[in-house]
Amino acid sequence: KVALTPAAMKAYAEIAEAKVQEEIAVEAMKAVFKGVDQLGEAKVMADDLVAVFGSASGSFFERLDLGKKGHVSCDDWVQFCGELRAARGEQGLMQFLQACARNLGQRRRPLQVQDDCAHPREVLAELSLASHSYGWRVEPKPVSLSD
Repeated sequence: KVALTPAAMKAYAEIAEAKVQEEIAVEAMKAVFKGVDQLGEAKVMADDLVAVFGSASGSFFERLDLGKKGHVSCDDWVQFCGELRAARGEQGLMQFLQACARNLGQRRRPLQVQDDCAHPREVLAELSLASHSYGWRVEPKPVSLSD
């Protein structure tokens, strides 16, 4: 038997935590993709993006449609999110995904976590705008809507 030193245990815990965070991020990307995919065809059309993000999403669709196939696959979406994370960091990616989740919720299209998702609670918690701190639940609520 080999005993691990505290430093080795800490290093292992950090590696394990990073792996879990990566899994949660990918599952969150896929949950948002699935929410945008109106017909459940595992591909997002330009109309799907317009329904969620508004009429200004045409250039966004072109950016996402990597092979110019006329649709965005889940792999295209995950690759875009990975590039976003590389450019803006983990927090920037999660802010983007939270904004997507908020847009979906406003259009009555709730997030759909994959059936094989290993961390369903964590994904929904990461994409929620609610915050739990010291036993309090803080959640933003709009008081008025404007264009």
